[in-house]
Amino acid sequence: LYILHASTAKELVLIKKAKQNGLTVFAETTPHHLFFDESAYDTLGTKAQMNPPLRTKQDVTALWQAISDGTIDTIGTDHAPHTLAEKSLPYPQSPSGVPGIETSLPLLLNAYNNGKISLEKIVELTRSNVQKIFNLPTNNDLVIVDLEKTQPIKNERLKTKCGWSPFDGWEIKGWPIYTILNNKIYKI
Repeated sequence: LYILHASTAKELVLIKKAKQNGLTVFAETTPHHLFFDESAYDTLGTKAQMNPPLRTKQDVTALWQAISDGTIDTIGTDHAPHTLAEKSLPYPQSPSGVPGIETSLPLLLNAYNNGKISLEKIVELTRSNVQKIFNLPTNNDLVIVDLEKTQPIKNERLKTKCGWSPFDGWEIKGWPIYTILNNKIYKI
């Protein structure tokens, strides 16, 4: 069983118990559930609308603990590139979901720089656990990061076609700078 978008302390208790009982259960959470809590609705409005919804500060703390103790196995982005025009519709006409594919690694690297997570754990959550769970073949693809590079997330720099991020303006330390895919080097 692979559980997507774990977001509450209550469900994490059940997932951890299932794992302790020997059940083959895996859990994923998203960057927006790790870095936002329900107070984000006050500033982001419907740009923070997602399913499952943002949770309490206590739930966010429980998610970080579940990463530390191995209850959470992977990070998924739930990349939902709705346009700002779509997201500006009043609730409930506005669609749920946020873009996140290109901000997930910088957010995790920033968390590393803030002492919340190890680099080894980031690799587990974003690569090695995914490879094991889904029995994916090994490859030589790599992401090269600069742990000292500091810059804000800016909507105008994003490559996503929707052109915005709920993390716009966040100052981030730690950025991917190159990818190596199929033995080809790409500068980011």
